[in-house]
Amino acid sequence: MPTTPSTAKNRARGFVLGLALCGACLPAVAAPAAGPGADFFTNGPLHRFEIQLDGESLEGLRATPRKYRPATVRADGQTYTNVGVHLKGVATFRPVDGQPSLTLNFDKFVPGQRFHGLRKIHLNNSLEDPTFLCEAISAELFAQAGLPVARVGHARMSLNGRDLGPYVVIEGFTPEFLGRYFQNTGGNLYDSGFRRDVTEPLEKLLGKKPEDRADLKELVAAAGTPDLEQRWRQLARRLDTNNFARYLAMQVLTANWDGYAMFKNNYRIYHDPASDRLIFIPHGMDQVFARPRIELLPPWEGLVARAFTATRPGRALYEQEVGLLFTNVYHTPTLLRRVDELAARIRPVFVERGEPAAAAQDQRVAELRRRIVWRGEFLAQQLAATNWTNPPREMPPRRRPVQVPPPR
Repeated sequence: MPTTPSTAKNRARGFVLGLALCGACLPAVAAPAAGPGADFFTNGPLHRFEIQLDGESLEGLRATPRKYRPATVRADGQTYTNVGVHLKGVATFRPVDGQPSLTLNFDKFVPGQRFHGLRKIHLNNSLEDPTFLCEAISAELFAQAGLPVARVGHARMSLNGRDLGPYVVIEGFTPEFLGRYFQNTGGNLYDSGFRRDVTEPLEKLLGKKPEDRADLKELVAAAGTPDLEQRWRQLARRLDTNNFARYLAMQVLTANWDGYAMFKNNYRIYHDPASDRLIFIPHGMDQVFARPRIELLPPWEGLVARAFTATRPGRALYEQEVGLLFTNVYHTPTLLRRVDELAARIRPVFVERGEPAAAAQDQRVAELRRRIVWRGEFLAQQLAATNWTNPPREMPPRRRPVQVPPPR
């Protein structure tokens, strides 16, 4: 809705007050170092994964699909033995005899075994994104915005000789991932699971004892503080406010309705020991741009999103980040070119299946391109009625990358 000069002035005053209250707020996380996996997540040719399960592992995954079983993995001509494999996914879950999504843990049964320096990757069947492109596009956008995000690639996969076609490859949330963004990787890393807010007992993936999740409980208490000025003070002590405002802005700009902000789903939270603040990390972005008419201020389902934007400083930070990122990151022509580049990498797999399959994939890609254009046009119309992009701003300089030691 239009913003009057008086309300804009009040918001600016609230923003300045908020900066003072949170000690000028911490800068966004450091720009990522290349780190392990840099030679895998490139713009090179489509990768190839051939996974072989013996009879015992196959039966094990049929009976208990979430339990790791050993497998032999041949990737781009190199063979890895005793790799831990389990099935993954909720809406995209498929049995091992179908087209399963898989987690590969190279370190599970062979301590120290790595894949391009990584101990864990995910192979997603992309059943909710038939273009196979949304994860990669959104990950690149979030990275351009200076947010921590897992890298994404593409591969062709076969399982026990069955050609399963193209898959989306996603970096695992491991110490190697954290080391690309944070000097200290010993903090707690939490997994949202399916549609769980921070008020629920999120699974702790990494971190030391105790297991009381005191950091999340403090965030919940801060978000529930009735007095808004006091709420901001409490949130700023426990939450990286710059990161969270930017995280919310990117969720909205990409119409990522299936994330934390609008669906309390698909996210990770890292407690950075260096800053002693919590940082939200996106995950599962296979449905971005699916709803191109999401408003700039949508109904927030996530508790922290509601609490944050209800404060004047939080709302001002969010508005600033939306304008900043729309101006500097959401470039429709650049996005469309990137869609075409990624689509060209996986198109040969569909061509092998025949002209109808290739034509159907081309139609899906064309629809994604249309949704990106519609989203950009809708955002421009919405922002024209605000002062969120005025005066023009420049992206703040990123901090120097974390220096990551070479893998042992």
